[in-house]
Amino acid sequence: MASSGFTLSGLSYLATSYLWWWFAAFLIGVIIGFSVFIRNKTSFGWVPWLLLLASGIAVAYLKIIPDRLGLWFDTGILIASMYFIGCLLGSMLRQLFSTSETQNAITKPPRKELKATVVPASVLPQIMPYQWQAQKDGDAVTLTGFAPSAEAKNRILASAEVIFAGLRVNDRLQLGSGQPADLEILTNAAFKHLAKLDKGMASLIDSSYTLTGATGLRQVKTEVETLANSLPMGFRLSRLSVVHTVDMGIVETTTAVPVETDKPPGLTAPRKNKADDLKRIRGIGKQNETRLQGLGIWHFDQIAAWTATEVQWVGHFLAFPGRIEREEWVSQAKVFASDQKSETLKYTDESEVTTSSSDDVDIYGNAASQNTQRQLQDKSEDKSEDKSEGSRPVALDAARNGRADNLKLINGVAIEIEKKLNEAGIWHFDQIARMSNDELNWVSVHCGFTDIALRENWKGDAAILAVGGETDHSKAVKAGKTV
Repeated sequence: MASSGFTLSGLSYLATSYLWWWFAAFLIGVIIGFSVFIRNKTSFGWVPWLLLLASGIAVAYLKIIPDRLGLWFDTGILIASMYFIGCLLGSMLRQLFSTSETQNAITKPPRKELKATVVPASVLPQIMPYQWQAQKDGDAVTLTGFAPSAEAKNRILASAEVIFAGLRVNDRLQLGSGQPADLEILTNAAFKHLAKLDKGMASLIDSSYTLTGATGLRQVKTEVETLANSLPMGFRLSRLSVVHTVDMGIVETTTAVPVETDKPPGLTAPRKNKADDLKRIRGIGKQNETRLQGLGIWHFDQIAAWTATEVQWVGHFLAFPGRIEREEWVSQAKVFASDQKSETLKYTDESEVTTSSSDDVDIYGNAASQNTQRQLQDKSEDKSEDKSEGSRPVALDAARNGRADNLKLINGVAIEIEKKLNEAGIWHFDQIARMSNDELNWVSVHCGFTDIALRENWKGDAAILAVGGETDHSKAVKAGKTV
């Protein structure tokens, strides 16, 4: 059967044969046209469809496709035409219904839409795990780790300045992304914990919080422990160690803070521009020597002349009341001052004491008393302790459960240093994380490198490693990238 083409007889035949198909196509077109009508007619895309339909009609009219295939093609073109006409009619109906809405929109003043200002965020390194730490020691609070933005860093520093009013806040924060939610809420809580302690350290690794420190008041110890066990939602307390200084053998004192008039007299400059080496006194390191020089204390005889009230004033100034008395700075200074006058004693290093005359002669050339001889003998026998700057930390006889931590994961700890630490009874990360600056100074000298523990931040690395975290150095060691 040949294609009927678009003739009157052909159209009549197709209309009677496929009437319901035509009606269905027309109805569907009305529904679609009404539903997808767009006021902006340029975006509706009528032109491509019109061109396609016109091409189909031309093919049917010219009888290009023969036989039954042509019949089906003609039928499809007619059904598509009815669908297209239905779409046009549906669009027109929708336009009539939307006229009133358009008029209302014209009469009303146009609503000014606020355009969001898009501020391109700086590309920050992804920190895994996210680390933050605050350490209070003496008259300073040091912040290390990361903040998620410059604005957040400024808010954290401002909070520290308010909570630690009167103390120096050292900013060592860097910028890095990947922070836990509500980081600033946690940092404020940590500041409040440390503010109640005499000294301490608060650290955060992702959502894991650690607090260690010491206080001279039992009620403060209880209060801080209660606060630390009520962390903001989303954070967990992984370690809490608040020590009462009385339990550590340090006598609690209620002595009032000395007044400014108790300050010992100082010099504007050392005599003959040559200061004494105050580090020879056990307990005075490089940092304390610098602070004493800031007070005008340059010579042994100045310390030897301190009164009890002046000793108290200096102890509070250096933020360790009672230490000067325990370590007998004044007695040591008297020995060194006398040595300078008589020049009969020589020191082979910072602490070793020998005599250039017989042991039964004192520094004045007279027969030495037993107390004087014993004092010099004790100084010689305690060579290792006098040599170190600070106090020896608590040691373990052996590693717990026979398994020592890999201390080489701490930055600056090589194989030989690890051996010396083990010899000193230091086997685990948490031992180093709990050390005070005095104990870190002792460990540094014991390992043969003055100030290495503080300079390389052993305590910070150890605190992270103790709770299962990783540092850049530990990752490099495990990857075999460091020697």
